[in-house]
Amino acid sequence: NYKAYIKLNIDNATTRPFSMNSIYTMDYENKKIADILKEYSAKKYGRKRKFVDAEITARLGLDLEEVDKQQAE
Repeated sequence: NYKAYIKLNIDNATTRPFSMNSIYTMDYENKKIADILKEYSAKKYGRKRKFVDAEITARLGLDLEEVDKQQAE
């Protein structure tokens, strides 16, 4: 079980903080559903590695060709 402290953002206004306890029970555990959710999440939010690497190097102001040469060595 975990305890969390939360503030919600509703219509650009935050609520007062509140706490909640999570309830974990093995009664509803289903590996098939977990695998389906992981696959769905990867398809919805996942991006190809080369695009992520290019975005990171651009944000850092690195030369992509120079980075590739260094990795090849």
